[in-house]
Formats: sequence, C-alpha cells, structure tokens
Amino acid sequence: MVSLLALAYGGFSQINKQHFLYQGRERLFDSKYTDAIYSFNTIIKADTSFAEAYFFRGICKYNLGDFIGAREDFTKTISVNPLFTQAYHFRAITQTRTGDYEKALADFDKTLDLRVDIPGVYFNRGITNFLRQDFEHALQDFGIALSMDPKFTDAYINRGTARIYLKDTAGALSDYNKALQFNNLNPEPYLKRGMLYQKMEKQDSALSDFNKTINLDTTVTLAYFSRGLVKNSKGDINGALTDFNRVLAVEPGNALTLYNRALLKASIGDLNSALADYNKVAELNPKNVLIFYNRGGVNYDLKHYKEAIRDYSRAIELYPDFANAFLNRSMAKRQINDEKGAYLDYQIAQKKISEYKNKLGEKNFSEFADTSKKFNKLLAFDADFGRGTEGESLIQNKKVEITLKPLFRLLAVASVEPPLAGSYYSGMYENFRKSLENVPVAVLSERSALTAEELKTKLDKVDSILFTQSTRELLFEKAVLLGDLKRYTSALDIYNNLYTTDRKDAFALFNRSSVQGEMIEFINSIDNSFQAVTLSESGKPSAKRQQKVVVYNYQEAIEDLNAAAAVIPDFPYIYYNRGNLNCLSTEFTKAIADYTKAIEIYPNMGEAYFNRGLVQLYLQDTEKGCLDVSKSGELGVKEAYNVIKRYCTKEGK
Repeated sequence: MVSLLALAYGGFSQINKQHFLYQGRERLFDSKYTDAIYSFNTIIKADTSFAEAYFFRGICKYNLGDFIGAREDFTKTISVNPLFTQAYHFRAITQTRTGDYEKALADFDKTLDLRVDIPGVYFNRGITNFLRQDFEHALQDFGIALSMDPKFTDAYINRGTARIYLKDTAGALSDYNKALQFNNLNPEPYLKRGMLYQKMEKQDSALSDFNKTINLDTTVTLAYFSRGLVKNSKGDINGALTDFNRVLAVEPGNALTLYNRALLKASIGDLNSALADYNKVAELNPKNVLIFYNRGGVNYDLKHYKEAIRDYSRAIELYPDFANAFLNRSMAKRQINDEKGAYLDYQIAQKKISEYKNKLGEKNFSEFADTSKKFNKLLAFDADFGRGTEGESLIQNKKVEITLKPLFRLLAVASVEPPLAGSYYSGMYENFRKSLENVPVAVLSERSALTAEELKTKLDKVDSILFTQSTRELLFEKAVLLGDLKRYTSALDIYNNLYTTDRKDAFALFNRSSVQGEMIEFINSIDNSFQAVTLSESGKPSAKRQQKVVVYNYQEAIEDLNAAAAVIPDFPYIYYNRGNLNCLSTEFTKAIADYTKAIEIYPNMGEAYFNRGLVQLYLQDTEKGCLDVSKSGELGVKEAYNVIKRYCTKEGK
C-alpha cells in the first residue's frame, strides 16, 4: 500500500490558518506526525468547517498506524466537503488496511465518479481487489493504471504478483522485468523476481536477484531469509546460517527464521544451540506441531528423554494422528525403562500406520513407516518480515509499557503558568492556586519536574514560616511537598487534619485521595504484587498480575473523591481519578462512566480518552476502545500510537 502524502493547496484568507496549515504540512513531510496533528488541531479549534485540516490530520494518523482515527477524519472531511475527491480515495485506502474491502470499493467508486484520471486510484483499488483475492479484477485495475502511466513501476510489480496467483509465471516475470527496465535501483522487483525464480527452482537466478536486493537495501530481512533458503538448497549450510543470523539480529522474534535455524543447527550437530532456538520459537508459536516434534528429536539426541517425551506428547496433543510422534515417544519411553508405555505407543503407531496404508496405498506407506523421520524440511511460507531498524524512531514503534495513565494530583511546580487555550479552566481552582503564596501548584498526572533538592528547599521555607504562623494554605503547601517527596504518611497526616477542621476542603480531599492511591501503588511495587489493568503482549487485553495476587481496597480514596465531587462537581480530574481507582478495583463499568464524566466536563482530556479506551479494549469492545485511544493520540498522548499498533491495526491480508 502506498504511503499517504500531503497534497498542495492554495492559500486561505486567515493568516493564522495559513500559518498552521503550512506548519502542519511541513511537519507531516518531515514525518513529525504528532507535531503535525497539533498544528491541524489548532486550525480545527478555530474553524470546524476547515476540511483540509481534517484531511491532513487523517493522513498523519494513517502514517501513525491509527487507521480507525484516520477513517474518522476522512469521514469528517467528506461531511464538510462532499466533493473532496482525495478524502474518498484515502478513506478507501484506510478501509482496505482495516479489512473493510466492500466499503473500500464503494469509496473507490465514489472517487472515480468525481475523477477518472488518477492512476493511483486504480492502482489502490487493484490492491484492494488483490487482498480480497479477486485477482482478475486486480489485474484489470493495475492494467488501467499502467495505461494511464506506462512507467508506474509499482503497478508492474503488483500486477506481476497477481499473475502468479493466476498461474501466469511468464507474465509475472515479464512484469517484474518491465519494472526493472524503468527503475533498476528499486530492490523490490529483484526480491519478487528472486522469490519467483526460487519457486521455479531456478536457484542460481534466485540467488543473483537476492544478492542484488541486498546490495540495494541491506535492511530487507526477507531477502536474507530467502537467500538463506537458496544457500541451504545448494548445500551451503554455513552460508544459510549466516543469513538467518542476520535476520535474527534485526528481528529476534522472527519465529520462522528461528525454526529454520534450529533445523540447520541440529543437522550439523549443534544440538544445544538448536534446542535454544526451538525453546524460543515454541514460546512464540505454541501451536505448531513440527516445533515440538523436532525439539523432541533434539532432546532425544541429547539424552534428555523425559523432555523428549513431553515434546512428543505435545505434538500428539496438537495432531492426534501423528504416527511418527507415537513411534518416537515409544523409543524415548524405552530409554527410561517404561516398557509398558513404549509398547502401548508402538501399538497405537502401528494401528495408525495401518490406517494410513489403507487410505493412501502401498506407495505412500514408507512415508509413515520411517521411524527416524524428523520432518526437517526448511519452511518457506509467508512470514512477517520488516525492514531492519527502519521506523524504529517512529513513535508508534516505541516499546512502552501499556498501562493506565496515572492519577492526577496538585503538585509543586516552578511557577504558576496561565491556562493555555483549550485547556481546562475553573475559577475556583485558579483562585485556590493564587492563595498558595509560597509553593506554586498545578494539577498534573506526571510527577513534578522539580528535583528532590528543590522540593526540600521549598519544604524548609514553608517549615520556617509555619514556625511562626499556621494557616490552612501553609499546611496544604507542606502536604503537597511531602507527597512529592513520597513521604506519604506525613502528607496524609496533614490532609487528615485539614479535612477534620473543614470537611468541605475539596482540594485537600482530592490530594488525600491521590496520595492514598499512590501509596498503595508504591507498597504494591515493593511487594511485587501490584495488580495493574494492562494489555498483554499476546495480542489480547488482560489483567496483568504477579504470582501473588492481592486485591487492594481503594474505597477510602474513592470516598474522598465522592466528597470532593459534592463540593466542586465540575472538576474533571476528580472523575478521572475515580475512574482509575474503580478500574484498579475491577469495577470497569463504573470506571468507564467516570472517564466519560471527565470527558464531558473537559473534552480535551486525552488521558481520560486513553484510559477509557484501554478499559474498553480489556472488555473486548475493540471499536470503541480504538476510537478512544485514537482520540487520545490526537490530544497529545504519545503512548496511544503504540497501543493502536498492537491492538487496533487489523490489516487485510
């Protein structure tokens, strides 16, 4: 699928819009997508009918992997300007990426109703038809694109691949050759042609093309993998291992390469190293019968007979008719003197072989009678190959922990900054901040930027004043500083005192609740039993718990927030924090309601969208969850794009 690039547009009447449009487009071209979103947000806040701002923001989201968010922005573009041709086009591309092929085709048709002279529309519709395995129509679309632009190399490449599925090998080679005729510095046609030669068993030609691919782009791991397969077929095992090692240096979790490397290592007697690879790939792909069958063979050769029995048992569990697994388990059981078990497995194997013989005939009988068979042919099916470290610096590729955004609390800051445009404003909150003369505070979810030394200096100053006078403001300032220094018990003592003397001190209640929650989290982390609502690496949302599971009681902290809400019902951070505490108490429905309330009061609260999205993903409400996480990314929560990449990107294949 082609990358989405911004299009040039004319000027606009208002200078500020033109400035932010130019700034956003520059950031977009520089791949600074989150910064560009900020620029386009600025325009949208000033003018909700500015179609181009939604369109460009959609392109940013697309490039961040946020296809659902991009789709929403392209839809908004169309609602503002129903004749915006490229919005239909790019929404079609986006819907192809999410596997909504029929909707994508409808948008391509709408695009072509508005304009029929854009070759890229036919090209992208060809990709959609290819992905829905309508290869004939894909071929037609790529052909139309080429009739409009005879030098469209990507169209030749994709048409060549479509021809392969239609069994037109000669036509595929012709298209790949044509692509190289127009651009012989593009590594992709060499790679595609090499894979076709490999399929045709023209190994020398395949090797030549893979070498050319790598010479042009050393980051194409699929070229190293494919070259490794060719080298192995030519008997160059060490060369194959070198290429597989290159793949795994870049993609250590590439299960297919790990499996093939394990086979090769076992074949040259490097059994311990082969076993290590099998162990890794078994974790990555626990339902592949061949992994356990072949690992059983390595364990057997290493005289790890009990481990071999476990592996063969797992293979049988996955494929109950696997006669060879019974035979090999029989031999392993005999090695540990389990003659009864060995005999039983041998009888089962013989019965299954007899069944195979009756079904398949004598000709194929030897395939199942070979007790030493290890099914050790290298696998070459499609795998998820990336392009090295390309894109590693992109925010959506960052490896970040996916957990709830933390609680908000009034924290000490260097100075009181005036509210920014679009930020939450409360007269009561601003007046309270102004009443604190010695310690400027702000409501933040991230910890204070002040150093411990700076906090201690401020604390010494407040203590010196408290020595001569005691006011609620001074006590609150001291409690804030103590909390920031993680002296939770001392901070809570002051908040308790403030609440005892004034049960309507909402900000003391708010901070006391936050400190209680943070103290529980701190204790949990020390105890190594912190229960966090998180998303697992397996691809499914789940509750993340350590072995020792303790359900902690956040009720006192929640009651403080209830009391604070009765005094300042329009303070969104109360509901956000209560959402977090309800979530940690596994009260997910209540948590969603609280985040929703926070968003109703403060629609630009990205953290509330993010956390609500995580809870919805946890509850398997994927569409709503991904929309919320997308919105949080739009509002500046950078972790959003990592979540989207892992749990919201359902590419059509």
